[in-house]
Amino acid sequence: METATENLKYEGRISIENVGVVGGLLTCLGLIIYFMIMKSINLMQSEIAWSMNTLILGAGIMLTYRYYRTKTQLTVEYLPGLLLGIITTATCVILFSLFMYFWLSGVDQSILEFLKVNSVFMGGERISPFKAGASVFIEGGCSGLLISYMLMQYYKSGFRRKTGEKLQKG
Repeated sequence: METATENLKYEGRISIENVGVVGGLLTCLGLIIYFMIMKSINLMQSEIAWSMNTLILGAGIMLTYRYYRTKTQLTVEYLPGLLLGIITTATCVILFSLFMYFWLSGVDQSILEFLKVNSVFMGGERISPFKAGASVFIEGGCSGLLISYMLMQYYKSGFRRKTGEKLQKG
C-alpha cells in the first residue's frame, strides 16, 4: 500500500488537464450508456430518469478528484482543483451535447416529438436538435460547475484523509 509521500513522486507525470479530460471522457461514456439504457427500457418520459444525469456527472467529477488525490497528494489546492472539475465538466458536457445533437438529428427523432409536447424551456413547437443539444450543454455545464465548487470545499482540506496522515501545507 502506497503512502502519501510515495504518491508525491507521481505528481510530475499526472497533470490536471490529462486527468480532467480522461475523467470527462469516462463520465460522458457513462451518460451515453445510461441514455441507451433509458431508451431501451422506455424511460424517456420520466423526469426522474432524466435527472439521474446530474448524479452521474457528480459521481464522475467526484471520482476524478479522488483519482487525482491518490496519484498526487491528499490536499488539492482550491483553484487547481476547481480547474480539474471545470475541465472534467467541459469535456463531458461538450461531448454529450454533441452526442445528443447527432442522436436527435438522425438516429431517433421521436424524442424530439416528446420534447415538443413536454418542454417549456426549449421553445415548444420550435424545438430542434440544436436547441436540445444547447439545453443539455447549459444544464450540464451549470450542474458540473456547481458540483465542482461544492466538492472543492471538501477536497481542498484533505477530505477523508487516511488514519495517521497529516494535512500537507499548501
